[in-house]
Amino acid sequence: MPSYSEFVRFLHKHPKLQWLLLLVIIAYLLIPVDFWPEALFGPLGLADDGVVLSLLVSTWLHLKKLNKQSKLKQTDS
Repeated sequence: MPSYSEFVRFLHKHPKLQWLLLLVIIAYLLIPVDFWPEALFGPLGLADDGVVLSLLVSTWLHLKKLNKQSKLKQTDS
C-alpha cells in the first residue's frame, strides 16, 4: 500500500485528480450520510467528519508545498 507522501506526489502529478478529491471530500462533508451518524453516536459521530476534514487540509498543505518547490526548481533552471 502506498504511503501518504506517495499519494500526495501522485496527486501533484495529476491536477484533475486533485479537483476530484476536493469535490469528493466536500460532498462527503455536505451530504447527510455518514459512516458514523451523529444521531446514533452523538459527538463521536463527528469524528469521521473531522478525519475527512483533516485529510483535506493536510493534503492541500502538502500539495501547496510541492507546487512551491516545483516553481522554485523551474525558476532556478
